[in-house]
Amino acid sequence: MDALCCPYLPHIWETIRHLGAADMSLSDKTDDELLRTVEADVDERIAKYRAKNPNGSGTDLLRYVGMLVYGTADTPRDRQIETGMLYFDEERRRQRELRDAIEAIKRRGCEQPSPAKDPSS
Repeated sequence: MDALCCPYLPHIWETIRHLGAADMSLSDKTDDELLRTVEADVDERIAKYRAKNPNGSGTDLLRYVGMLVYGTADTPRDRQIETGMLYFDEERRRQRELRDAIEAIKRRGCEQPSPAKDPSS
């Protein structure tokens, strides 16, 4: 049976296994860059929401687009930015952790599979 000989956490293995699709776009962003991105996203979603709901009825589905990251579109701008920063800061931390773990594995030379010994033999 073939197996990797390097111990690592399952979420790191899943990222390595699909490395071509891994999103590391936030890992090198500074706090200021992240803030500018979040502010631009929040301003854009508020503008779209207000354009569709000029009377502020809040019945349009745009109110809920991005809700898991920022809150509803009718939440005050500062609160949306704060919530978005918390989300993206955690995502950036996760990406950096994965990037560092991948680099550590590569430095150790463990990216190649090697035969594992069968414990029953």
